[in-house]
Amino acid sequence: MDRQLSLAQAESFEKYRKATRRSAFLYGMESLVPWKKLCDRVAPFYPAGERGRPPRNLEQMIRIYLLQDWFSLNSREAEEILYENRAMREFARIDLWKEPVPEESTLRNFSRLLKKKKVDGEIIAAVTISLNDRGVKLTRGTIREPSLAKLPSGPKKIKEPSVWDGV
Repeated sequence: MDRQLSLAQAESFEKYRKATRRSAFLYGMESLVPWKKLCDRVAPFYPAGERGRPPRNLEQMIRIYLLQDWFSLNSREAEEILYENRAMREFARIDLWKEPVPEESTLRNFSRLLKKKKVDGEIIAAVTISLNDRGVKLTRGTIREPSLAKLPSGPKKIKEPSVWDGV
């Protein structure tokens, strides 16, 4: 049976909330990352939106790119975690009342663009230098998710007789 959430159960109205290590990390990175410098570096070749869909906000895409790097997320995982995790969504400046999370393909295309223009390493280096200048060292982490996999079908086992077979 599906359950409809009440307004009080919506995330913005939660009574109990704890600042997690992840949210504290993201809050700290907010002021440590040179956002304008990164945007200025990528802006010359980021689509202006003359054709096709309008492009996503550049700073937002850089923020998601950094989340992918820091938490070892591929594009699919990044899209999913941004829907599930409010701290990461707030860091990426995504308001689900106004816009959806960028799709996996959009995130993948942005990563490819940075690699093609050879600025992917520059972005990470600029963040690392900015952190080092402030006496901070970054250690990358991961988010582990359990998954289900279908077991390979092998030869059928012969059932041994049981005391319950004759009952």
